[in-house]
Amino acid sequence: MHHPSRRAAIAAITCFSLLPASALGQAQPQEAPEDLAIDKAMRTSVIDAVARLTESNYVFPDRAKEIARAIRRHEKNGDYNDIATGNALAERLTQDLQAVTPDRHLKVFFTVEERPMQDTPGEPSAAEEAERRLGAIRRNFGIERAEQLDGNVGYLKLTKFDDPALAGETLAASMRFLGNTDALIVDLRYNGGGHSDMVALLTSYFFDGDPVHLVDLYDRKTNETSQSWTAPYVPGPLYVGKPVYVVTGTRTFSAAEQFAYCLQKMGRAQVVGETTRGGAHFAHIFQIDPHFAVMVPIGNATSPVTKSNWEGTGVIPDVAVAGDVAVRTAHRLALEKLLDSTTDARHADYLKMLVAEMKEQK
Repeated sequence: MHHPSRRAAIAAITCFSLLPASALGQAQPQEAPEDLAIDKAMRTSVIDAVARLTESNYVFPDRAKEIARAIRRHEKNGDYNDIATGNALAERLTQDLQAVTPDRHLKVFFTVEERPMQDTPGEPSAAEEAERRLGAIRRNFGIERAEQLDGNVGYLKLTKFDDPALAGETLAASMRFLGNTDALIVDLRYNGGGHSDMVALLTSYFFDGDPVHLVDLYDRKTNETSQSWTAPYVPGPLYVGKPVYVVTGTRTFSAAEQFAYCLQKMGRAQVVGETTRGGAHFAHIFQIDPHFAVMVPIGNATSPVTKSNWEGTGVIPDVAVAGDVAVRTAHRLALEKLLDSTTDARHADYLKMLVAEMKEQK
């Protein structure tokens, strides 16, 4: 989950090289190597940087010291001496970090292709920022589907909560399209998170009246807590007075969990599906060298309703079902809810037929 004022991104890079001509005289594309040999100097530099950056930035200072001590102890004991490749080192360091604290935002990344160094530690470089924008456009800002299901139930599938400065107009267009539906399903089963600001923007469509306090965001570096609220205005119609269902899965994480948790705890939506991964911290990615980076949680989110969050526990669904049937289950629940409230006899018959068909599909 990205803090509203601090953004960092890392991308998995796939590149291709051309080998010598084949027997036909044509160059053939080949995948680049997936790993890279490292020497003692690189290994030591990365280990020291991981310990240092975690100790100075991890959201809980006491735990940060404990994590750094554990990494340095492993290094002193020679536990990393036989590691000879980049992927192996990143995997082992991540394992050792999370052995101290099971924080899924705390991890080490390795890429064979060289990454640009950051002008400001923890902030994306200009090249990364340009790459991020292009990637966001190509995936339509994580807004994968917006459609009308049977019974006039809206369906919005989000695979990421992208920066609202980039994604706001596309989200507004989607919400305009869905504005005339009678109920809405927001599918977050494959959403790994993103920007807290985008969570606030989408959440704003579901409340009217005064702005609503969503979460408190504590930042270790400044030792300050900021608040995230719904916006007083959103482009397009509000989606109020209608049932909302948030579908979750085992891959739902971070900012996506924030959206589900906020709407659930405020009584604005039912959560249907599987318990989420459990990451309530927001993090920076620090580029150590052109190949290694470490993601370090620098703050956490707290609900003003529960005075707690979903870190380590995940968001527990109101209706627990397997991920592969969660959308269908939410659709049926929406139809049943609409059936209970409609006064249109012909529409009621139609909804009854749809519910009966869905029950037969079991």
